[in-house]
Amino acid sequence: MHASTTSSDTNSAKAVALCPRLEAINAFVKTSSANPALIDATLKMGMAYAIFLTEVVEGTTTLAQDQVTQMLERTEQHCALYESEFPEVVSA
Repeated sequence: MHASTTSSDTNSAKAVALCPRLEAINAFVKTSSANPALIDATLKMGMAYAIFLTEVVEGTTTLAQDQVTQMLERTEQHCALYESEFPEVVSA
């Protein structure tokens, strides 16, 4: 049980750390000069990640710990991709 609590605490801390990154990405996307369809699709995709992060932080997720860990990795990848690629797509 202790390992599960530690894992849950670690996942919650990761989710807390990812929240501001996702918020910053969404703020940048909203104010960008990108095509409105791209903005809409990006924000909708980000919404799924935001809901997931909220559930992890609040402890209300129904996912197993290994699924949470995998989704946190995907969320990290999403953030990294949009932080590095979205500005280039908009300026192209």
